[in-house]
Amino acid sequence: MTLSDIFIPLIAALIGWITNYIAIRMLFRPRRPVTVAGLTLHGLIPKRQKELAENIGETVSKSLVSHDDVTAVLRTPEVQEKISREVEGEIDAFLEKFLSGNPMVAMFLQGEMLQQVKGVLVQQLEARTPHLLEQVIDTLEEKVDFKAIVQRKIEGFDLGELEDLVYRISSRELKTIEILGAVLGFLVGLLQVALMHLG
Repeated sequence: MTLSDIFIPLIAALIGWITNYIAIRMLFRPRRPVTVAGLTLHGLIPKRQKELAENIGETVSKSLVSHDDVTAVLRTPEVQEKISREVEGEIDAFLEKFLSGNPMVAMFLQGEMLQQVKGVLVQQLEARTPHLLEQVIDTLEEKVDFKAIVQRKIEGFDLGELEDLVYRISSRELKTIEILGAVLGFLVGLLQVALMHLG
């Protein structure tokens, strides 16, 4: 076994590792196009950020969150009950504030009469709630564009933060890809040595 028989697999492993390391880093870098010897280098994510934003926005609005999903939640009995409780709470707060500022009215409006007035107000507002809710839903459908919101957020997302996030979450997998590059390079180097000896 010669020195080259040892060095060829080791150098091939190093090249494999470096190649994968650079490929991973080139997901995000360079952030702006850089021309080297006539070849333009630009990170995949920065280069495709707008396109990615548009596609993700489309996917979110079609498959993940839609107006129908939000409307379905707003029409559930739980939400209706929550609204009724909020309405009753607001009426209680209004009456308390109004009566504390108007002692003459408070003298007449107390006890059972106060409860009756409160009951009528709650009943009237609850009767109007479904109509108001439908107006909110109509406004939501008219004014809120989930695709545009997601697209705008992704287009404006700081690439440095995104890069840190990806590396933080996927550091183990990315290391595995780098090591796999070294292993494959080493195996190619061994194959090269074997072919040299056969020749």
